[in-house]
Amino acid sequence: MFVPCFDQRAQSAWLSKSGGKPISKGCLENLLANPFYYGTIRMKRSGKLFNGIHTPIIDKSLFDRVQEVKTGKHNRKVSLHNHTYRRLVVCGCCDRTLYGEQQKGQVYMRCHTKGCPTTTIREDRLEGAISRQLLELELGRHDRKRLERELQVLLTRRNTASDRRALQLQLSNLDRRKEQLTDALLDGLIDKSAFQERRVRLENEKQDLSDALRNIDDTDGDEQLARNFLELVKNVCLTYQISNKQQKRRLTEILFSNRTLTGKNLYLEPQKWLSNKLWAISVLCGPPDRDTARTKEHIQNVLNEFHEWPRQ
Repeated sequence: MFVPCFDQRAQSAWLSKSGGKPISKGCLENLLANPFYYGTIRMKRSGKLFNGIHTPIIDKSLFDRVQEVKTGKHNRKVSLHNHTYRRLVVCGCCDRTLYGEQQKGQVYMRCHTKGCPTTTIREDRLEGAISRQLLELELGRHDRKRLERELQVLLTRRNTASDRRALQLQLSNLDRRKEQLTDALLDGLIDKSAFQERRVRLENEKQDLSDALRNIDDTDGDEQLARNFLELVKNVCLTYQISNKQQKRRLTEILFSNRTLTGKNLYLEPQKWLSNKLWAISVLCGPPDRDTARTKEHIQNVLNEFHEWPRQ
């Protein structure tokens, strides 16, 4: 039975017909399922919905919650808030994101898919796992000196004239690829949608190469960028631990490309530039290339954002 003690509740709420008799259960069911009350009209024959011109007496969210209760899909609500890691962790079983719930003074990240084996992870344990992962990724003194030596080697090997010729050659090849793409469209080998998609991709590559060519002489800027990167990864765990909640959330987004909870097992996959620091240094200080231009820009954006944060 959908509404227990229906007659008593209906009478006490003055839900009655014109003759004074309480409305039937079926009538109440129809009333609760009628979108008219949140401002929408449903056509009886077609079932199509149209916006009404009348003033709604409830909002859509309340109507939807009532439908969940009616269909048995309603979960008991606990205090839901905008918790630090809300929707940052993905359930490995159903690919839904986890929400935070506060119960008995603790915040739990929980999958809300009914029957999903991924149940929950406590927020403090999630933070502990993040800290342990970042601690493993921090630079020790020996690794830092090794990367600093590699940084100098890469900068010494930089040949501006040679790098400029390489970029100009890549730009020339890109122009030929654009011409071939146009010919393929005219010959009917690809449709317009595929043409537009590939054209945008080529334009993005051209922009990356043009930016690299314009900044090719800025070896001092590349060196400073690499040193800022080493400074970040040297103390990345401590940086995370002393950050406020908003910064912790952002760091988790920035530093990990994959955050998955399967059952009770949490998987955190760091960004490639964080796990392979030698590769990152080669991207930042090595010869410019269209395949690494976007990675370099991404790391630069991360560092710029980090250095704009107010210090604790």
